[in-house]
Amino acid sequence: MMSPLTMRANPRTTGFFPRVSLLIAAIGLASACAGPPRPPPVKRVRALLSERLPPFAPDKLPEQKRRFREAAVYVDGKPIGVLKHSELPPTLPLRKLRLADGREVPRWRFSEYLTAAGVPLDRVRAAHFLGGRDRAAILAGDELRKQKDTLVFSFTRGYAGKPRVHWPPGIVINTSIDTIVAVTLYVDKEPPTYKSSDHSFSFADGKPIEGVPYALPEEALKGTRVYVDGALVSAMKRKTLPNSMLIADSDDAAPRFSLDAWLTSAGVDPAAAHATDLLSGEDVITRLGPKEWAAERKTLSFSLPRRSQGRILLHLPKDDAAVVAAGPAVTDPSLRVSAIMIYKNVTASKQPVAPLAELVAAEPPGSGKDQDDAATGGNGQGSGAARDVHNDDNE
Repeated sequence: MMSPLTMRANPRTTGFFPRVSLLIAAIGLASACAGPPRPPPVKRVRALLSERLPPFAPDKLPEQKRRFREAAVYVDGKPIGVLKHSELPPTLPLRKLRLADGREVPRWRFSEYLTAAGVPLDRVRAAHFLGGRDRAAILAGDELRKQKDTLVFSFTRGYAGKPRVHWPPGIVINTSIDTIVAVTLYVDKEPPTYKSSDHSFSFADGKPIEGVPYALPEEALKGTRVYVDGALVSAMKRKTLPNSMLIADSDDAAPRFSLDAWLTSAGVDPAAAHATDLLSGEDVITRLGPKEWAAERKTLSFSLPRRSQGRILLHLPKDDAAVVAAGPAVTDPSLRVSAIMIYKNVTASKQPVAPLAELVAAEPPGSGKDQDDAATGGNGQGSGAARDVHNDDNE
C-alpha cells in the first residue's frame, strides 16, 4: 500500500490544470528561443483615417452646414464683402509685424478694413466674429474703437488662405476664436443676443435665429462678386438671366452671356475705369485696361455651369493677352471667376497676372466642379504668386 508521503511526492499529471501549466511552460520556452517579441504591424495614421472617414462631398452637405463657405462680412444683414486677400479693399494698408524669430508677417487692422469698406467705425454698436462649431466672439462697439490699432487679422497662408483674428492682450470679449467664418456688424439695427450654452443668437423673443441675423437668403455671397474701388456693388445670383444678355452666336444648349451686359445691368462701366482685374480664387486671370476692355467687351462671355452657385465660367477670347501668353497649350481658355475688381478712382492692385496655362491645368474648365473654398478644403490656394508665401502658423 502506497504511503501518504509517496502520494504527495508523485502528483497526478493527467488533469486539466497540469496540462495548462505544461502548455504555458512550452510557450515560454519557445518565446525565449525565438528572441524578443515583435510588435504587431501598425498602419499609418493617414491610412487609418482614410478607412474610417467618409469621402468629403461639399454638394451633399446640408445648407445650414455650408452657408458660410467664405468669410463674408455683413453690416445690419447686408453683405459688404468677403475677407479674402485678393478681395481686400485696395486702400487698406498692410501692417508688417516682426515675430520673435525675426520673420516679418503681414497683418491688417480690422478697424482700417471697415473704414476702407465704407463702414462708419464711430457708429458700430457691436461686432460679432463667428468661428467654427457656431462659436462667436462678441465685441462691443466701444471696445472695437478702443482696440482699433491692436485688433488685427491675417490669413493662414500669409497672402492667401482662411482669415483669422489675432486678439490683443486685455481685450474685453466673451470668448476667443481663431479662424473667421463670418463677421456680422451692427450699426443701425439692434444686435442680437448670443447664448453660449447652445451657440445661438436670438432677439427679444428668445427664438433662435437661423442664418445671419437680418440677412435675406438671396443676399448670400455665393456667386461672382463685383467691387468698384473696394466697395461691393453686385454679386451673381442663382437666377435666370434675361435673353437680352445672350451673345449673338450663343447656343441654346449651352447659353453664353455677355459680361459687359451683366456689368452694365449692375450699374458698372469698366470702360470708365483705369483697370479691371478678373479673379479666380487668389489669382488674377487677366487684367484689362481701358483699351483692352474696349477691344474685348463685345467678345467677353460667360456661362453658368451646374452647381456653380452663381460663379460664372468666363470664356476668354483667343486674342486676350493672357490667352496669347499661354500659347497653344490652352485650347479652351475658360475659368471660374470668383470676383471682378474694378479700379476707378484708386490705384490698381500690383498682384501679377497668374499664368493662364497653370490655372487651366489646375482646374479643368467646364467640368462643373464647384471651385469655392469648401470644395478645396478652404485653403483658398491658387497658383503663381499665391504659392510663394510663408506659413506663420507657428508664431
